[in-house]
Amino acid sequence: MPKLTDFLKQLQNSHKSTKVKKSPILIGKWASSEKKLVNRAFAMIAKNLVNQKPPKFTNRITNQSLGNLYARFLLQTVENLNSKTNMALSNKFNLKFDVKFCKGSGYPDMIFKVQDQTKTLECVLEVKATAHWDPTDTNRRVLMSSVSKLEDSITKGALPNAPKHLLLTLVYSKTNGKVLKLRLDFLQPDFEISERIEASTSHKSLSSKKQSSSWH
Repeated sequence: MPKLTDFLKQLQNSHKSTKVKKSPILIGKWASSEKKLVNRAFAMIAKNLVNQKPPKFTNRITNQSLGNLYARFLLQTVENLNSKTNMALSNKFNLKFDVKFCKGSGYPDMIFKVQDQTKTLECVLEVKATAHWDPTDTNRRVLMSSVSKLEDSITKGALPNAPKHLLLTLVYSKTNGKVLKLRLDFLQPDFEISERIEASTSHKSLSSKKQSSSWH
């Protein structure tokens, strides 16, 4: 199976801009100390997220909308933790963290930043929501189809070169929408992925003189 790093390079090369002299490195390897740092932060986040639900939860919205809903809920929860009334808690554990949306559409959803007294880490954060986690489930969970947003975020300094990639899955109750648990996957460069090549078109392309068409 293809590795994540090879897939990223493939996408990067297929959309390479002539304006960019040197392409950034799109993924870095997680160190054990970095994973421990992120786990410490999310242990605090989970205490304030589990058994809570987004204000506008409903089963009637699409899976994509549910993912966005829980991503915004995560953002609000972290903002509350970072409010003045909770700063003392962060100082007690010598730990500060923040999450923000990554501008634009596509991958990644968010950027996660965490720091302690010795190091600061900024990483890619992709958020998924599911009502059921099944380790035997082989249904596809799409990560990306383009690296334009990722590459642009690195080039403009929103992310460091060779950023680490973090996948957060929020498992929620389908009955009431409450978060049941959080899963973190630290995606390494050699992580094996499933790859699907897709073709697309547009009204503009279909309307070109080279394309034969008819209206009825």
